[in-house]
Amino acid sequence: MFSGPVTIEQGVLAFTQPSTPANASGIEIRPGGQLLLISQSNEEQPIRNYAFGGTIHMAGSGRSGVAEGQGMGVLGAIRYEPGSHHNSASLANSLVLTSDASIHVDGADNTLVLDGPVSGTADFSKSGGGTLILNADSPHLQGSVAIANGTVAVHGNVSAPFVLAANGQLTGSGRTGPVSGAGLIRPGTHNLTAYSASGVTVQAMLPEHPGKLVLESIPEGNPQSLILELFLQDSAFVVGSRPRAGVFLAGPNAVAQLAEMLDVRLYLADEQGGFRPANASDHWTWSMVPHVVQSGDGSAINGAVVELLRLGLPTSFQQWVSLHYPQPEQRQDPAISAPHADPQHSGISQLARYALGLGPNDAPQAVGLALSAHSALEVSFPFNPHAADLRYHLQGSSDLLLWHAIEFDQPVDPTPESSWITVPVAIDNSAFFSSAHPTARPVTHRHFYKCNLGPNRCF
Repeated sequence: MFSGPVTIEQGVLAFTQPSTPANASGIEIRPGGQLLLISQSNEEQPIRNYAFGGTIHMAGSGRSGVAEGQGMGVLGAIRYEPGSHHNSASLANSLVLTSDASIHVDGADNTLVLDGPVSGTADFSKSGGGTLILNADSPHLQGSVAIANGTVAVHGNVSAPFVLAANGQLTGSGRTGPVSGAGLIRPGTHNLTAYSASGVTVQAMLPEHPGKLVLESIPEGNPQSLILELFLQDSAFVVGSRPRAGVFLAGPNAVAQLAEMLDVRLYLADEQGGFRPANASDHWTWSMVPHVVQSGDGSAINGAVVELLRLGLPTSFQQWVSLHYPQPEQRQDPAISAPHADPQHSGISQLARYALGLGPNDAPQAVGLALSAHSALEVSFPFNPHAADLRYHLQGSSDLLLWHAIEFDQPVDPTPESSWITVPVAIDNSAFFSSAHPTARPVTHRHFYKCNLGPNRCF
């Protein structure tokens, strides 16, 4: 029984799964050498489990002596090439990178699973159209992970930075370090956590794949924005549906930060079995809203997520803007979409229209503050119970210069009965005037009231 070391200095050393030297003291792959795994799956063994003896120390990007592109399997210090479709294999060993090294998975529907950790200070790359699955935690992998093409699925904690080429794809249910590049992130059915992300495109298909990309922070410096592409099976959502999907960002300022960093694009299923870009007549809108996710240890993480809305009442100013201004150039024009913009020149800002439940061209009816005196003096003002991102600030003044806050409980349940708020105020021996006519007649006391709109304190 062989129990010594195996060293691959040049060329290829190929193993079927039954021929694996399980009692070897270790495997060393030097630059120019290649460990080739060739066993195919079958009904009795849908996953071919390779378990070499010892640790695998690896370096290099593949076999030497043959030019790439000759169809002779050059790429990969470790290469999985079973020679047919729909195969899976696993490698139980720990991998140590002694210098920059790569793994190649040949064939778009073939999969290689790494059940052991990867460690080392060198960079690690994956090539080939197939899928490489990282199952184990790899806290000692200190270099970067590059995905040249194909897919890498992370199910453990791999804190190294990931760089995605245009044909590279990242998925899984684990955790990664910072992610950058021009490739795709597809979380799938479970959440994938990353320290940060810049420049990549995030894709999700709803409702089949509700998993989110959970971002722990925003990138430092001047990161590129993220593109979020959401593919919707429109018939699966009823009127008023508010699915939350795509990207979650942690942090106390996540709503504003997520809105700034995301370019959201919606696509709906068409009659030909594909997808088309959504338009205004589809009545789908989106916004960023507060949200909580569970971390790996079960603790709650507060932040913000993308919420979609189908034919419902907007619950955020951003959603109101995306509902009434479907064209990107309109949403990006501050003269149209800024909270205090008034493109209609009506004297009512866009934020006030949202708060009053009005559209851009709706004429306001009776709006403003109202005073009444029954058993006590009361101030009433219109309230939009669906506007979860607004906080109403009632203030009073006797001289229009110094204003003091009047505390009250803002309703939290969106019911039709709560479209106005009435607040009792206690003032003795006072006369009251409209601020439009503060000097209508002399009095000893004058009191004025106003209601300001601001972000909800939970933001």
